[in-house]
Parts: sequence; C-alpha cells; structure tokens
Amino acid sequence: MWVNEAHFHQSNGSTWTPSDPQTLLYDGHGSTRALMQGAGASAGIASGQIFDYDAYGQMLPRYSSSSPTSEIAQAPGTTLLYAGEQTDPSTGLQYLRSRYYSPASGRFTQMDPFAGVQGDPQSLHKYLYAHANPVMNVDPSGESIAGLAERVIGAYSFGLFAAADAFAGGQYDQIVGAYQGGLIIGFLAGPAIGRALAAGGTIGTATATGLVGLGAYGAYESFANGRYAQGLFRGASALAFAGLYTGQQVAASLERGLAELNPLEWFAGGGLPSGYGGGRGITVLVASMDRFPTAYLDRHQFWTNGNYRLLREAQEVHETGDLASGKSQFFDSIDSKQATLDAAMYADRYNSWDARGKAKVEMSTFIGISARTGKPTNIINVYRRAGKSIHGSPGN
Repeated sequence: MWVNEAHFHQSNGSTWTPSDPQTLLYDGHGSTRALMQGAGASAGIASGQIFDYDAYGQMLPRYSSSSPTSEIAQAPGTTLLYAGEQTDPSTGLQYLRSRYYSPASGRFTQMDPFAGVQGDPQSLHKYLYAHANPVMNVDPSGESIAGLAERVIGAYSFGLFAAADAFAGGQYDQIVGAYQGGLIIGFLAGPAIGRALAAGGTIGTATATGLVGLGAYGAYESFANGRYAQGLFRGASALAFAGLYTGQQVAASLERGLAELNPLEWFAGGGLPSGYGGGRGITVLVASMDRFPTAYLDRHQFWTNGNYRLLREAQEVHETGDLASGKSQFFDSIDSKQATLDAAMYADRYNSWDARGKAKVEMSTFIGISARTGKPTNIINVYRRAGKSIHGSPGN
C-alpha cells in the first residue's frame, strides 16, 4: 500500500520525501506490521519499523535484533497502525470517524452514537470495541463492527446470487465473472447492508425498499429484453426478500412488546389478555403507553437507561423463578430489567413516588407472581435509593 508522505516522520521530526518510497506491510487484520523503505532490489524493512500489538491494538515494546534487551525508542514512521487506522502519536488514541478509540483501555472514549440492534446485545454497549472480540472484528466507523465472518457470508451470498442470476438469464459465459464480482461486492458491502437491515426502523426500511426496488427494476429489464426466466428469478427473489424482511420486523416488534406495531399498541393501552406471553425477554408497556429509553449495560456492568441504574443483587432475587424463597418472581418471558427501568421513569413523570421512595406502577400485562397473594400481577413495585439506584419486584 502506497500512502501520502504526510503519514511518515522520523524521530527527529523531519519528513521523508517521495524520492525514497515507503510502503506499509499489513497483516490479515489490516494492521501495519512493518514499514518498507526503498524500491526494487534496494527495498528493505526500515530500521526499528516492525510492529506488534496486543489483541486490542496496544503496541507492544519493540526490541533491537542486535540487542534483544534494548527497547527501541524511535517513534513509528507512520500513524496508520492497528487495523490500519490513524493513531494520534501524542495520545495513542485512534480516530474511527464517529469517535476516538483507546487501544490502551480497549474502549471508546465517547458514547456510541448508534443506538444498537435489539437482537444483538453487544451492540447496545455504549463503549465496547468490536463486540469485545477484536481478534475477529474491527470497527472502522466507530458505530458498528465489520467482522470477518460477516464479510465471508456476504461475499458468498452475493456471489452465489450473481451466478444464479446469470444462469437464469442464459448468460452461461458470464457465470464465473458474475460470481467473482458478487464475491467482491458482498465482501465490501455485505456487512454494512446486513447491519442496516438489522437496525430496522427508518434505516432498515429504506435499505430494504432500495433492494426490493432494484430487484423489481431488474425483473422489468429482463422481461423487456426477452430473458423471462431471469425476470421471474429476480421478481421472485425481490418478493421473497420483502416477505422475509417484513416477517422479521413483525417478530422483532412483538419481542419488543409491540412497540412498533401501531394497530396492536391500541390494544396494549387498555391491557393485554392474561395469557399474553411471547419469547424470552419480551418488553411490556406501562399502561399509559409512554416510551422510555432502552436499557443497556454501562461500563461498570450495571443495567441502566441513562437515568436510573439497577441494583443487581436486589433485582436478581426476583428473577430466579423460586417462589419458595418468599420473593415475588418475574415471569421468565418478561424483560424485567427494562420493565423496572420504564416503571421508574413513569413514576418520575407522574410523581408516583411515596415518602419512602417506593412507587407502584401498572403495566399493560401480567409480569410475574406476587409472593403475598400467589397470583399473577401486572403491578411493579419500584424501590428507589440515593444516587438513582433502583430495583423492582412484582407487587399487588
């Protein structure tokens, strides 16, 4: 890789000139491992310019080959280091477009501007780098990972589709070329498209609509040119994708407690049937239909919504499912953490706290069993302590 001379410097601060070309040598992770100086037969590794990193990108000490115990003090001759990203030589922070990353701590220095994906808990962490798996993933945008597995899956998916499309169009001499082109496009764009679709909402819908639109136009173009089998293939693919995406969004909305299905929200406002359940972790709604922030793990591994923080031990005794303990228990299908944080925000909004720091909040469906009555309840008792720390339990 040839790079601009502005990325290079010597220990005395002088700048190398293009008259003696410099080349960065990368590993499979995209990290710069060595700086090559010169060209042709005279090319060789520049003195003191071989780099090693730990898993999170902290540069390891460099030692002279002639004196293995002598650490090299010379600064790296490039700022493009771990994962090929620009590194500030004075702070050691990496610029990843949306925010800065600290290889020394393995964390970002600012909160993630990307809200995350409900079905991907790691993406909800506001400071985590590369889903805590930097060996397999990188985060070039500062917002979402670009993992090797995602790129491989994207490459093969696009490649096979492109080959099948050429076959359906009777373009047999183009099958190999179409497959190779699909591999490249899928490897480069697959993760971004996949994460946009997984994000749902406006971004996911716009991405899905664009893909379906391309498929519909492709079908029209094939029919117009007499390639009817290819037209049917493209049209069927677009319809199948639209159906799968819509089904996935419906399922995700149900898992989030019907939060995105307006027709069903109308019923939730008056309370759902007593038998309502769903998959593990379903989020219930307060009866007033208020919307509150999504819960996430903070850097201290406490569940929070940015305003309140859950007391882990006090909350978890109500999540064991053991009524014999004398503690009210949340149903296993309920996202008790989100429900408790929502209830606390509701109590704030409607001034429902009593003098002891307790609030009783009615939810839209049964959330657990009360230890006092032994019956299902749709009431959450929220207990507030100093410092915005809370816990909740099914009440009556």
